[in-house]
Amino acid sequence: MAESNYKTGMALFSDTLRAKVYLHQAEQKLVEAKNNYKTAKRALFLLMDEPYKDVDLKGNLYCPSHIDRNTLIKAVYQKPQIKSMEEKLRALKSMKRAYLADYLPQIGAFGSYSLFDNSTPFGATANGYMVGVGVNWNIFDGLTAFNKIRSLNEQKLMLSSYIDYMAKGSIFKINKALADYENALASMNYAKKEKQEAKATLKVMDQRYKVGLAKITDVIDAETQYDKARFDFAKAMYDCNLAYIKSLYQAGILSKEVK
Repeated sequence: MAESNYKTGMALFSDTLRAKVYLHQAEQKLVEAKNNYKTAKRALFLLMDEPYKDVDLKGNLYCPSHIDRNTLIKAVYQKPQIKSMEEKLRALKSMKRAYLADYLPQIGAFGSYSLFDNSTPFGATANGYMVGVGVNWNIFDGLTAFNKIRSLNEQKLMLSSYIDYMAKGSIFKINKALADYENALASMNYAKKEKQEAKATLKVMDQRYKVGLAKITDVIDAETQYDKARFDFAKAMYDCNLAYIKSLYQAGILSKEVK
């Protein structure tokens, strides 16, 4: 259009040059975009552990608009790392009870009843019985049991502190990831509005150009702004999804969400 208008005297030669520059930039971006698109598809098939196929991906991209913070916090305490530490803590408590049982006195009772005869084999003219109670208390063991219990208490304290540290660290990372997600979501919504406004501006400039109220350079500028707004929106959607995934990852439920 710029060349046609220049030939008819309706545009300047600088307008034609500017249109050519814009065309070359668009062609360069197209080549770069195709290569990036092919690389992204190869990476996707690699993640799915499937052979690469040169197919076009279909579907509407979107970013979830809400994350339940309480669900993420609860999921922290279901992480395998924390669950295994809690199981070990319960084992230490059982060992402590066993050591306490060794430290406490052991009490036993016994009894017997007998039939006998001094003159006749297998006779039962007389009888006898015996009962008794026994106590075993090993109090002179060099405080071995006491030291074992003390060692277990120290291990329990260290393990409890480690579990608490892991949980608080995960919750901190979740809060940070949620903040990043909310920022990314707000940026995506703003980029979406900018894209709509840029599209409306381009439509107005195109109509004004058709009736001779705008130059071709005005249309090119509007097209450039619209392309930039589309790219910004795509990047904002990517950032939003990435922040959403990081939030699930910090809570340890990313694999469930993917399934």
